[in-house]
Amino acid sequence: MASPPFRGSLRYKRKTELVEIATALHLPTDPSSLKKEEIEELLRDHLVANRPNLYDDENFTGLYESLDLESKRRRSARSSSVNGAAADSDASDGSPEVNIRSPRKHSQKAAPSSLGESILATPIAQSSTQAAAAANQLTSSIKQKSLKAKQSLDKLVEHFTDTAREAAEEIQSDVHEVQGGARSALNQAQVKVSKVYKRSKKQGHNLFLRSRAWLSDTKNLTLTLLALEAASLVLLVTPTTFFEIGSRQSSLPFVKGNKGFTADLLPHYVFTVPNLWALLTLQFWKPLVVWTLWSVLIPGAIAHLVTFDRKSNPSTLSFLLSRLSTLIFFIRLVPTTSLTSAIRSSPQVLGVAAGEVPISGVVEGSYGLVNEARNLLSYNPVSAYLHGELQIWATTTVLGFAVYEALATRPRAV
Repeated sequence: MASPPFRGSLRYKRKTELVEIATALHLPTDPSSLKKEEIEELLRDHLVANRPNLYDDENFTGLYESLDLESKRRRSARSSSVNGAAADSDASDGSPEVNIRSPRKHSQKAAPSSLGESILATPIAQSSTQAAAAANQLTSSIKQKSLKAKQSLDKLVEHFTDTAREAAEEIQSDVHEVQGGARSALNQAQVKVSKVYKRSKKQGHNLFLRSRAWLSDTKNLTLTLLALEAASLVLLVTPTTFFEIGSRQSSLPFVKGNKGFTADLLPHYVFTVPNLWALLTLQFWKPLVVWTLWSVLIPGAIAHLVTFDRKSNPSTLSFLLSRLSTLIFFIRLVPTTSLTSAIRSSPQVLGVAAGEVPISGVVEGSYGLVNEARNLLSYNPVSAYLHGELQIWATTTVLGFAVYEALATRPRAV
């Protein structure tokens, strides 16, 4: 449904009518934040700025006619005030009409008694009459000049008052516009900050839920434990080398100003890097192989064999329990067994009835086999880099979480 044509002056319309006109002109107005005078000023400026485009529109032609009529009235009022002031100035420039009696009539009415008195009285009467007439004329001229000056001053004050009022209204309109823009920008910034905060909060909550779900699985905890031990062992057993840039020696000493005998050191830098040639040695790979064999492969095989489950999935509990048992055996039991003490205190000679003779080659060969078996069962290459007690503690902790998981997730009895 098309909107009806708008007519009449904007000054005498209600706020709802002004809002309706602004809506028809597609102007962004907020009735709750703008006053009636502000909406009227906004419409007036928009109509004046877009006169070529909107004047021919039948919906707004009546508004332009009212604006033109108001402007004509203002111009006519200004011209009439200017013409009135000019007329007042012309009237004040003319000489005032003063009713002055002729001194001759007075001289004729006063009949002198003698010729001498008439001769003396005539000049005195004429001078007094002329002085009174000049005084009256001066007084009237002063009154007219003061009235004219007062009117001019009132007009000047009124003009300056109107100009100051218009300037104040324009400044107030600009201030309201700036405040509206700042308020709108602040609202937009608050909306953006609120959206970013809600999105970050949601992402953080989702990350927390995923982390909790991942850490609540003992398989992930076991993999994390093995990854940390492997990374630590690789960093500890990796051989390193370094190279230098610059010289450690200082330059030649010299006298520098008031500081006396000084010497500036040359720049010197040392960089440590992995020794790639040493990675091919047995000393680098032996701890890694021993750790992988006893801490990963053998417990993994036991986890696949002992599952206590109808499914074919390996058991995390079996892996952790077998790993803990292996670590306790190598770290706590092997160093204190009788076999190890016997190997450490092996005799150098063999006593017989005929006397003491050196150990035969067969005994030496047997000792060599025992030594090889001891090296095979030794966990010392790993314990030299990773603390055994720390490995036992970490494995026991993860094993406790695995038991807790098994108890928490087991089916309840009906």
